[in-house]
Amino acid sequence: TTNDLGNVGEGGAKEDTDTIDITVKALGDHFDDPPDWPTFPGVLDTSFDDDGRRILDAGNSGGSEYIRGMKLLPDGKILAVGSVDGKLSLLRFTSSLDLDPNFGSGGVVKTPSGIYGREPMLEVDKEGRLLVGVSERLYRYLANGSLDTTFGSSGFAQMRNAAHVYGLGIQGDGRILAATSYGVFRMDQDGGNVLRIISSSGTGLQVWDDGDIIVADGDFDISRYSRDAVHEQTYSTDFGYTHSTLDLPDNRFLVVGSTVSGDRGDLVISRHLASGAVDTSFGSGGRTTLPVLEGDDV
Repeated sequence: TTNDLGNVGEGGAKEDTDTIDITVKALGDHFDDPPDWPTFPGVLDTSFDDDGRRILDAGNSGGSEYIRGMKLLPDGKILAVGSVDGKLSLLRFTSSLDLDPNFGSGGVVKTPSGIYGREPMLEVDKEGRLLVGVSERLYRYLANGSLDTTFGSSGFAQMRNAAHVYGLGIQGDGRILAATSYGVFRMDQDGGNVLRIISSSGTGLQVWDDGDIIVADGDFDISRYSRDAVHEQTYSTDFGYTHSTLDLPDNRFLVVGSTVSGDRGDLVISRHLASGAVDTSFGSGGRTTLPVLEGDDV
């Protein structure tokens, strides 16, 4: 029996009961034999372009090109966001990392707006539409890369005074959340009714199916809010300085950062339960510090 408690769709709480037959079989030998040659995780795969790397020239102006974020799509293709010809850009690759000719123009979509040195955030909604947040704007594109002009104001929603976007999330009712340097904004699914619902800035964001909103601030502290942005609890950690968060398949999540603010220090990773509480079974008291090399690691 399932009940969405009113967190998804409209019409209040909805309940459904189904009976599912489950067949349990002996495990048997369902796994491939291990390879008979040495394997070294992380070593360049020289079967890819002979040396394990590919250099792409995706622009026309000769300006610098870079990628800031990537997502694996359900069909095996790879979506990337960054800058091409000085413009905020999306790139889509096939599973073999060729630019996908069925996306934008030769695999590239350029937005008539600069990236201004900001780090864009990328999310894909349940309809396969692409959300990109950078500076004060949240853009939405259709799955083929076309700007969705039905969203917000001709394809983007404006978040006033939000100099940086650090995280995106989608609530069960389709409303969109953005964690920014000026707090957490929420807007309707069509990009309208943009409101700042949480005043404190957030450098990471998790949105759970039960409606809870988890916000990580700049120094590894975690705050939990209800789906209506009512503050429920804050977990102070003093672990370091946050850069981003990463959700895990079991509804726990990681907070990633460094011991010192800026471009110095060592890597720090903490693991948290869905409530935001520190998972003390991870590392030392919930965090691990990684001094990878002798110098600064961030």
